[in-house]
This record gives sequence, structure tokens and C-alpha cells, in this order.
Amino acid sequence: MFEGFRLYVNPNCNKDILNMDREGLVKDISKAIGEKDQKNKYKKERIKRYKKLSLKEEYGKKELKDYDIYKWMDQIVNENIKFFRLRSKSEWLRLVKILIFNVISFFKNSYSWKDISSYKDTNWFKFQEAVKVHQEETTDVLSPTFGKLELENW
Repeated sequence: MFEGFRLYVNPNCNKDILNMDREGLVKDISKAIGEKDQKNKYKKERIKRYKKLSLKEEYGKKELKDYDIYKWMDQIVNENIKFFRLRSKSEWLRLVKILIFNVISFFKNSYSWKDISSYKDTNWFKFQEAVKVHQEETTDVLSPTFGKLELENW
């Protein structure tokens, strides 16, 4: 992928420079990622390293913004909140919210497109569609393997 992007920017880039750039990128990203962190204890430090890396000339010299899990949806969806809004980074709390709001209709929120004519052009919609395609492709690749396993619901 790197080679494709690099050659798009400079189709005449020679192999030595291409290889040197690739090695530099791998080194920088490896340093930013850091050591194995299975429990994600060092997430904040890792993000700081990514942000610092983004400020380098070769990576655009632009500060990375903090990730906002709700940004894309907020840009395109109206929310009718019946009881309260629970926005948490905790997957467990979001699951509890979904269960409560879907079981007890009094709490059920409703959603609508802000602009029905252009929602298919939004990042949120395109991402959801890409996830579906990826899921189908992954299922196609893994189906032969899963067929050999003793899985109840495959």
C-alpha cells in the first residue's frame, strides 16, 4: 500500500529512495506503536507518540485531532432523546444502555437523518457500508475453515 501511495505522489521515484522511505516509515510507526500492550495500559502514551509523529514534515505536519466516537453520527443524525443520553467510552455501559432503551419503550430514543437527500454521501454511511463489504469478504474467506469446525450457528 505504501508503495502504491508513494508512486502515486512521485511516479518516477527510484527503488532505492522508495525502499529508504519505506524503512523510515516502518521504523517511525514501530517506535510510535511501542512495545506489546495487550491490556492497552499505555494507550495515552501511544497516542501522544502518534500525534508527535504527525507533526513531522513527512507525515503532513498537521496535529491529529482527538478521536470522537460520535462525531460522524452527530453530523448526520437527529436524536430525539426520551430519557437521557449516555455517552461513554465503556462498551459495557453502551450495551446496558441499548438493552434498557430497547426493552422499555418509554426510554426508546428515535433517530432521523438531518438531510435525507445526502446521507449516503457521509463518512458515517460509507464506513457502515465498507464494514458490510469487509464482513462479506471475510466470511467468504473463512467459510471453508469454519465449515470444518463444530460450530453451532455458522
